[in-house]
Parts: sequence; structure tokens; C-alpha cells
Amino acid sequence: MACDIEKIEDNEKEKPNIVIQLNTLGLDELVSLTLKLEEEWKLIKKNYTILEGAIVTYDKCKNSVKQLNPSKYKSKNYNPFMNELEKSDLIKLTNENTTTDNKTEQAEKTEQADTEKKNEPLDIHIPLTSLVYIPGKIVDTENFLVHMGTNYYVQRNSDQTIEYFDNKIKKLNEKIKKIKVTLIEKRNEIELCKHYIQIKRGQQMNEANQNPQTASVRSTA
Repeated sequence: MACDIEKIEDNEKEKPNIVIQLNTLGLDELVSLTLKLEEEWKLIKKNYTILEGAIVTYDKCKNSVKQLNPSKYKSKNYNPFMNELEKSDLIKLTNENTTTDNKTEQAEKTEQADTEKKNEPLDIHIPLTSLVYIPGKIVDTENFLVHMGTNYYVQRNSDQTIEYFDNKIKKLNEKIKKIKVTLIEKRNEIELCKHYIQIKRGQQMNEANQNPQTASVRSTA
């Protein structure tokens, strides 16, 4: 994913704007230009999707750090399996009929349990493949190795890690805003080219109707 984002940044470097007078182009040139613009639009759209996926990934990383320190960041305990279940429409983890008193009591118990287990190692399954895992324990929930590039890891504490991913998300959101504008502009250019193509085709049909003999001679030749 990091490589994909680097490629996007390279493609985003300023390129000279070339002004083309569409009314001076022939029909074949307009068709060729339209196809070129559509390919560019598809590439920009692909980059847009990549950046959106990166934001989701960074957000998950940030939330994982918070979940490992629930009392510090006022978040849920780290439990990947239960977190995925909460996203499912088929499973409701919250009982709608639970009374306020029960909720308060449960919250107090949870807070007490968090305090008791704060210094206890957390069980975790470490994936070797998508189907094979080995058991492990997280003994330090305050320090993390953050992947910042190919074979490049930097140790950061929880606050620094969250700040790092917040900055990443902020920068990507700024890029996405610019790409949205570019997508709209590119789509408008495509529609304008198609408009001129219709005009050119209409002109050719009018010329053919006005000069049927000339058209016949050309087809015979």
C-alpha cells in the first residue's frame, strides 16, 4: 500500500497545462482525445480508491492502539473478534431491554476489571498465514513498532503512534479533496469533447446531404 501511495504522489507532481482548442480538431482527433481523457479519469479514480483504502487502514491502526489502552483513551478493550462481530448486522451484542441500572453496574464492573488487568499480559493470536495462528501475549501496550517504509520500523509510544496516524489521515484527506476536484474537471473535459464530436458528426452529415454527388464520387473512388 505504501508503494501505491508513493506512486500516486509521483503522478501528482505538477505537469504543464496544455490548452487545446477543441473546435480546431478533426473528428478522429476528438475521438482519440476523448479516449485518452477517459483513461486518465480511470487512473485518477483508481488512485482515489487507493487513498480511501489507506485511510481505512490507518484508522484501524490508530483504533487498535487505543483499544490496547482502554482506560487511557476511553475506548473498548482490544478484542479483534468481537470488534468484527459488532460490525455485523446479523449479531446484536447489545440487549435493547437492558435497564439503565444494569448498564451502570456493568460499566462499573468493566472499569474495575480494566484496572485489575491493566498490567496483565494480553492474549493474542499471531497469524502465520490466513489459516494458521500461534498463541502469543502482549506484555507492553505502551510502545509500538510503526512501519514507515520498506524494511523501516520506528519505535513510538502510544501517543506518538496515534499522532502519526492522525497526521497520515489528515494528509490523505487533503489529497482526496484535490483528487475529487480533478475527477470533476476531467469528467467535464470528457463531456465537452463528446459534445464537439456530436457537432462534427452533425456537420459531416449535413455536408453529405448537401453534396450527395460528391459523396458518391468519393465512395466510388
